[in-house]
Amino acid sequence: MPSSQRSGAERREDTAAERRVHGAILGYQPLRMKPVHFATSFLLALTGRYYKLEYLNKASVPKIAPKDNRRVQDEYPPDRLHPLLIELGRLNPSVDLNAFRTLRAHLNVAYNNDGSALAAAFPPYSTFGADYSAPSIRYISNSSKNHGYSGSFVVSIFNATAEGRTALETIRRLLQVPPSSLAVLGEPLLDAEDQEWLDRHDEYFGAIEPRGLRRSLPRCRTARAQSASSEQISSGNDPTMPCATSYWDSAAGYLHI
Repeated sequence: MPSSQRSGAERREDTAAERRVHGAILGYQPLRMKPVHFATSFLLALTGRYYKLEYLNKASVPKIAPKDNRRVQDEYPPDRLHPLLIELGRLNPSVDLNAFRTLRAHLNVAYNNDGSALAAAFPPYSTFGADYSAPSIRYISNSSKNHGYSGSFVVSIFNATAEGRTALETIRRLLQVPPSSLAVLGEPLLDAEDQEWLDRHDEYFGAIEPRGLRRSLPRCRTARAQSASSEQISSGNDPTMPCATSYWDSAAGYLHI
């Protein structure tokens, strides 16, 4: 018998319910997250700034065949992007079209993390997100869709203690250190002005309350507890534990929450 199809409203309700559970237990939404996604989220939450990076994206994501529509002409193909960047003063006219194609391949290797974290982020394309292998904070965009506010959660945890706040200040100072040569490669394609990033974590999940959160978590059996023998239980070992709290407890203990 074929399974019933969920309506759009039902899917949205399920997603919202999942988000509430993850927010209450984990503090963030675990999606298809990689280290680069967390890094983007952490730096957004830490600095509160981001860059649009339109021309870095267009130069770093090679496309060949145009994907024009009635509203937008595709600027990603090299024969269109090359003269545009020269006109904008982003590319030296001495770089011919063939050399530009080679340059784009190098840019993609340099800034596309593991080969699947960076995609075309501007019309006529839509994407799962665009996370750059960031050699400096000027490479932090607001196009990532996979971080689930994990960085905001970690920044909130650090802000809960004096030790954590000191660590965040140290990280902020490190971000002011002159960047590596990798940052220079894409510099002509970067934005001069940054933009304010609004952290929607609390709006998305609700404010984090570390002490109350741990008390309110339900208790459940883990696979390990389910296989515990009666001897273990009778010896005083509790076969239950707060659901998905091992990470939380270790972090809370380390930070003395």
